[in-house]
Amino acid sequence: MKPQVKKNLLGKYEIKFDCPKCGVRLTSPLLDAGEIDDCPDCRTKFRVPGKQQREAYEAKLAKEKAEKEAEKALRDEERRVAVEEKRLKQEERRLQQEEEQRRREMILAQEEEERRRTELANLLPPTVHGQIVDSPVSQGAISDVAECPFCAELVSLRARKCKHCGELLDPVLRAAEESRRASAVPQIVNVVHGGNATASADAAASADASISSASSCGGCISAIILLIIIVACAGALSG
Repeated sequence: MKPQVKKNLLGKYEIKFDCPKCGVRLTSPLLDAGEIDDCPDCRTKFRVPGKQQREAYEAKLAKEKAEKEAEKALRDEERRVAVEEKRLKQEERRLQQEEEQRRREMILAQEEEERRRTELANLLPPTVHGQIVDSPVSQGAISDVAECPFCAELVSLRARKCKHCGELLDPVLRAAEESRRASAVPQIVNVVHGGNATASADAAASADASISSASSCGGCISAIILLIIIVACAGALSG
């Protein structure tokens, strides 16, 4: 009988053939085809038939193995690609989070800087921006004038007496005038207390003359007022 290749219950391929001497039906694994074997009945040695079937079977097994390996390699590559894509997505998400964090920190830093500038601006005195208005004094001479401390009118910095109110502006002259006024008042008071009305009038007249010659127009007015007060006091004492 012609050799037959079949699959057993275990899924292995076997070859069935007859012993070339005694004709007993024998079964050998397909992988033994082409190998030397002996009959279990007659002990005759023979070559197991089915070498071509074994080669075809081995080629089939090699093809199936290559296909399985290719499929496995493809699955491994797909798995690797999936893992790499997942890693890239995670890395992209991490970079986006870091960029968002940097933007938030930058915004907070800008807000903090603006807050500090506002606080510093509130601590500094306000800056007044103004312009020079028209005045009777020319712009070229504005640096040579100042306000009079008595009448607030503009006078020259070199002036020794205010032309508006008559007050002395020179500190030396004003100190001398004030010392003369202070020394003249006690003499007049002493004369009045002595009971001599005529002497009081003469002393007042001499004091008035002295004050009139040394002071300006404003000093004259002050002396006249002082004289009136002294005369009134003298009249009251003599009465």
